Amino acid sequence: MCGIAGYSISNDNNSLIDLSKCIKFLEHRGPDSSSSYVNDEERIALVHTRLSIIDTSENANQPIGVDKYNAALVFNGEIYNFKELKKQISKVSFHNEYKNWISNSDTEVLLRFYIHLIRSGKSISYILNKLNGIFTFALFDLKENALHIARDAFGVKPLYYIQNEDAFYFSSEIKSLLKMLPEKEIIKNYKDNYDFDSINRYLTYLWNPGNGTPTKLISKLGPGEYLKIKKGKIIEHKKWFILPILKNKFTNKSSKEIKIDLRKLLRKAVQRQLVSDVPLGAFLSGGLDSSSIVKFAKDEIKGLETFTIKIKDSAQKNINDDYKYAVKVADYLDVNLNVVEVSPLDFISNIENMVYQLDEPLADPAALNVSFISSIAKKRGLKVLLSGTGGDDIFTGYKRHIAVRFNSLIGQLPTSIINNLKYSSGLLPLTFPLFRRFRKLIESFDLAGDERLVNFFEWNNKKILNQIYSAEFIKRLKKNKPNKIMLDFLSQLPEGVSEINKVLSLEQRFFLADHNLIYTDKMSMQNGVEVRVPFLDLDLVEYSSLIPDKFKQKGVTSKWILKKCMEGYLPKSIIYRKKNGFGLPIRSWIKNDLRDWVFTILSKDKIKERGLFNHNKVHELIRKNNSGEIDASYLILSLICMELWFDKFLK
Repeated sequence: MCGIAGYSISNDNNSLIDLSKCIKFLEHRGPDSSSSYVNDEERIALVHTRLSIIDTSENANQPIGVDKYNAALVFNGEIYNFKELKKQISKVSFHNEYKNWISNSDTEVLLRFYIHLIRSGKSISYILNKLNGIFTFALFDLKENALHIARDAFGVKPLYYIQNEDAFYFSSEIKSLLKMLPEKEIIKNYKDNYDFDSINRYLTYLWNPGNGTPTKLISKLGPGEYLKIKKGKIIEHKKWFILPILKNKFTNKSSKEIKIDLRKLLRKAVQRQLVSDVPLGAFLSGGLDSSSIVKFAKDEIKGLETFTIKIKDSAQKNINDDYKYAVKVADYLDVNLNVVEVSPLDFISNIENMVYQLDEPLADPAALNVSFISSIAKKRGLKVLLSGTGGDDIFTGYKRHIAVRFNSLIGQLPTSIINNLKYSSGLLPLTFPLFRRFRKLIESFDLAGDERLVNFFEWNNKKILNQIYSAEFIKRLKKNKPNKIMLDFLSQLPEGVSEINKVLSLEQRFFLADHNLIYTDKMSMQNGVEVRVPFLDLDLVEYSSLIPDKFKQKGVTSKWILKKCMEGYLPKSIIYRKKNGFGLPIRSWIKNDLRDWVFTILSKDKIKERGLFNHNKVHELIRKNNSGEIDASYLILSLICMELWFDKFLK
């Protein structure tokens, strides 16, 4: 894992960029070494900061290539099947100068693999689909004077870019990307560059599905996407990866056969992702996903180190604490469990830093878990951690997947019953999670088809948001809806895709890339630690897409087939435990511990200066939330994250 950045300038009238600040703001991603490649004639630059994991020698430092290969490459990530690819191209009759390998790195394999196939007439999509790994890379091909940039299939590794009239800039992180632009260009008329649609989506979902950011200056490269740049201009932007779940094919195998196959594939995925020349550990929450990963990793690594969070005073604070489950799994599997103790105050005091490290205003303090664990892991000498991220998104693990099971029944209910349910839901107090979920379900009755499915991802609806938006904000939104991006995505699916697979496709395209994987990457790489996600191994995901819905969910049991797969390998009390999201008392904090801080961040002067919200309505919202009249704590947190983002990045 590393940090990459660079630029392509369009003409000779534009001065080259001082890369020192850009490198400085990427050093946390790659603390072991840093370097750059600058081609003054072609006005191209590539930057790399290295976290040494595979072949830790200087021979594997980047940028790699240049004169010998007529190409230069900077790479962030891991190619898990690089040894197989190396065997393939070692059999090829390369020119004499290519015969000797200079390193044992996957980076050099990627460069040679590209050179061999692209010179043989293969397309970039063909090349990318041969890679099983997590990555973003930028490769400058001197023969065609073109810059090739790609992101892995599920977007495990991030990449942001700016395309303006004069140049193309890119980086693993926004904080580094902005250092390549003159400061006056960033600040000047920054309000004119508000991306109102993206801001609306951040506040609707607490994260932003799609390739936008709060400013039109900056875009995200989507998962499984590729860019080709010449002379500072994007000349090609395409999708190279299609989600396997959209192929709409199912296996005829029995559940017994499927669970055997699944167990083999999951074990192989873990084994494949253990490749490392440095110490490796794993997250262990005590849930099914992380426990499954630890089980198969433990079989391969003697003395595997695992990590979990223990929250001080969790009983008094009504916090969902996974600690007791993690202890049980660690004892059962006989692995060492490192317990990271944190207090509610640790979360509160780190929210501002969280927004800065995330590069995006994601309103989910659960991201801090990754930071706390990664920090301790680094102190223990570990550079790599395995995570259970992705299990819920390919096997159905969220509460919304259960709701989808009953979705078809809603349309069959008589109008009188629906009206009575709507009336009753309005009387329920919102202080209880079950009542909040019930009201949300009832509110979805007015929606139909795909809109109802997308609504399962929504946190804040249009009615409450329009009350706090400024008149200018509402005007700029026009008729655009926050669900448009996801609805457009669903509209392109082949006929016959089931509702559960539609929702899983939204998880895999948007929720993973734009939420879970963003915070997993940013909060771990803040500490110079790489996180790998075996559940997103391409072979495993491909097979999971063939599993019929009836084996993913049985009644209200989610991930049924995965649970069956792990019987005999984990305690049943762990396999069938009730799923908990990482529960923090956000509502209590907003009303009590953070009360003064909320009014400081969302002060009248700051809101007026930003011009996005109506300060009177925002303060009225806060007062109503504090009195218990409404439940808007997560919206308030999202507003705070948005204000902090603009203050830290564009002010």
